Amino acid sequence: ISRALARRRVNVVEMDSHVSSAPMSAELLFHARIDAQIPEHTDLDELQDSLDEIADNMTLEIELERGNFSAV
Repeated sequence: ISRALARRRVNVVEMDSHVSSAPMSAELLFHARIDAQIPEHTDLDELQDSLDEIADNMTLEIELERGNFSAV
């Protein structure tokens, strides 16, 4: 995932992670949330496709949420 982001010059600003129990099986689930600065010229559909391919290969779920947020 980091390689895919670095190739597109995406800057990871913040990352949070935690582990929780799956509701039915109680297996451990790893969760991570990344806040990133994505260059304006980045093709977001292509980035999502790249992340989807990684997710398929690693049996992960990766969601790319798009937003325009700024600190106050």
